[in-house]
Amino acid sequence: MLAGGYDTVVASLSWTLGRLSQPENKDALDRLYEEVDSLNGRAPTFDDISAMVWTKACFDEAQRLQGGPVHNRFAMEDVEVAGRVFPTGTSFGIGWYSMHTDPRWWPEPMKYDPSRFTDRAVFEARPKHAFLPFGAGPHICIGSGMGYLNAQLLLTIILQRYRIELREIGALRHDFMLSTPLKGGLPVRLHRREEPES
Repeated sequence: MLAGGYDTVVASLSWTLGRLSQPENKDALDRLYEEVDSLNGRAPTFDDISAMVWTKACFDEAQRLQGGPVHNRFAMEDVEVAGRVFPTGTSFGIGWYSMHTDPRWWPEPMKYDPSRFTDRAVFEARPKHAFLPFGAGPHICIGSGMGYLNAQLLLTIILQRYRIELREIGALRHDFMLSTPLKGGLPVRLHRREEPES
């Protein structure tokens, strides 16, 4: 429960805040602050979630780049993949990171661009399973709804209160574990939003 319900959200939020804090992503962050500020300082509620489109997009784009080393699945029946038949019981390793950075579906794949998840034409041009942060089908993560709820509410609450400054500007690195956290964590300085920025 701790790994599935806490560690994964913390890791994904670290990626989200890390990406948004990079100078080249200032426009995405400014747009997110606009959406957060539309609540006029009140705490977000469950009823606000469906309107927090950019917040979810920022989280999804960070999850895309967060990726994961491999996601194992077993064939429950004989299955044909790319012209080859694999028998029941075959173990498949789905490379999330490779799939989530495939330039066929993600132009400029290493660029952080949340509009990939808000532009309907771009979204609909991708295959259904080109983005699998929570898996798919009968084995989709049962906590995906709770994960999005936690992520959107926490991201909103954090950004209502703080501006986040990366202590070191540089590439964010993967630490390939269960939840693929940031290697070395996310060293930041927090500035209260009501105070002048230093």
